[in-house]
Amino acid sequence: MPRNLRSTAAWRISIWTTLAFALGTAVAFSIVYFLVAQGIRERSDTWLSGEAEVLAQVSADTPSDRLYKRVVREVAELATQEVPDERNARGERLNSVFFLATSPNNSEGPLWVGPSSKDAFVTAIQRTNLVPGPPKSITVEGYRQPFRVVEKAQNGRTVYLGLSDHGAQHILHSLARRFLTLWCGMFLLGFLISYWSARRTLHRVERITETVARIGTEDLKERLPEPVNSDEIS
Repeated sequence: MPRNLRSTAAWRISIWTTLAFALGTAVAFSIVYFLVAQGIRERSDTWLSGEAEVLAQVSADTPSDRLYKRVVREVAELATQEVPDERNARGERLNSVFFLATSPNNSEGPLWVGPSSKDAFVTAIQRTNLVPGPPKSITVEGYRQPFRVVEKAQNGRTVYLGLSDHGAQHILHSLARRFLTLWCGMFLLGFLISYWSARRTLHRVERITETVARIGTEDLKERLPEPVNSDEIS
């Protein structure tokens, strides 16, 4: 019997079996993770496109008078409140929504509804060169998570609606960390089970080998151990 554990057949069998199992589970989780992340992205983009279409219509239909900003702002605030108010352990809000409306005839500047000053968001939008169409990702200074932003133009007025779905990303990252912990435990447990099974099977082979050696050199009356199972070794 080999003295070095790593030189045994049981070690090699258990290692390769465990590696194959670990690789398979990692690939399966990666596919599930990708599908979940894609589903979250599609959900966010669908919400953004639909709400931006409504806000653009309201902005285009509202006359440019003293009530314009009040009406559009109230509609935009109602839209931003539809996003779940998810917070982390420190009480910080995870999701952020902003609304920006511009008009060539608006001398008072763009209409803004958002978490902070609009300057960083306007700079990010200008740097990305957004165009009307599907939502795109932009990076805003001061925010770790990118924003998905959609642009809608109607009757000379342009609106931008952005969403940082940090809450969903937080859930995905938490899921990945938990899977990694579970995966490490499954790897260790799978290796122990594989090694125990292989070692138990090969131990029968060792007994047969030792008995055959004694039959040829010591005692011709020796017999092989009676098989318990009717497998290939028996």
